[in-house]
Amino acid sequence: MTTPRREITDTLQFALDVLALIPHRLHKTAKEIRDELEANSIRRDLRSVQRMLKTLSDFYPQLEVYTDRKPYGYRWGTQAPKIMLPSMSSIEALLLVMSQNYLSNFLPQDLNNSLQSFFLEANAVLKAQSTDQSAKDWLEKVRFSPPSQPLIPPEIDPEIVETVTHCLFNNLEMALTYQNRRGEISEYVVHPYGLIDRAPVLYLVADSLRVAEVDRRIRTYAAHRMIKARELSHKFDRPFDFNLDEYVTEGRHMFGKGERVKLQFEIRGSPGMHLQEAHLSEDQEIQELDDGWLRVTATVNESLELKRWMNGFGEDIRDVDMTFLDDGHTSRS
Repeated sequence: MTTPRREITDTLQFALDVLALIPHRLHKTAKEIRDELEANSIRRDLRSVQRMLKTLSDFYPQLEVYTDRKPYGYRWGTQAPKIMLPSMSSIEALLLVMSQNYLSNFLPQDLNNSLQSFFLEANAVLKAQSTDQSAKDWLEKVRFSPPSQPLIPPEIDPEIVETVTHCLFNNLEMALTYQNRRGEISEYVVHPYGLIDRAPVLYLVADSLRVAEVDRRIRTYAAHRMIKARELSHKFDRPFDFNLDEYVTEGRHMFGKGERVKLQFEIRGSPGMHLQEAHLSEDQEIQELDDGWLRVTATVNESLELKRWMNGFGEDIRDVDMTFLDDGHTSRS
């Protein structure tokens, strides 16, 4: 004969098993939960699962019940705290909060949405009186400081970001309505290959299938200039020879063709001092001149950003010599 204590234990375990299967994004029916329990060797009849879901929804107001059609669906609301067993540690909470602060642009938006409950839980843990003060203080001890003038990011339609990241995550073809800098609006069908967060602008790297020139098909699209983004049904294979690291290193996202150049210039000692610590390239060489200037040589990728960087030194830079390694063409200023 089952004792009352054993009945309580079994009911509690059953409730925990059901709670663990309730999703945060898509609704799940009682039958789907029953089938998942059975797959985990937990055998309960459908009526028992339905009664438990009814009890839990009465107890947890954050548990949403979709009643527009039968069978009913269940999910946690977006603001519902994540039930963690065992509870989240202060270090885990710190890691999640920092991820929320610094990595939001690098997660698919639908995944970001599904993680909101974890983020809420993490923030609550760090605010709790019992949390280690060192973990709380860490957030006030670290900051990201961009190497250029801080700019306010342009506004991006969150629905467009969700579509873009969803297609990128799932290798889905996408229809894109895009407005360039001149205000011209064009329609593209693209295969998204990657995201580059170049503060304050977020760029999509994609293969534009309707561009005739093969060498110009892979290009960048600023997210804030996207007017519409629509998921298409075709799933593509990401090309094995495309490497996002190489694309970034070549500087093609910075309005260049990725051409390698041998760069030489002279710069005043004081503004050029930082190049002795942060190099332009692995083969960079610096020669100290008699008049207090430095002569710098390095092999780099030609880009508009490179030219802007050098122009930023104004009269503190001189005798710029740029030799394109592929064709031997030389540019001087």
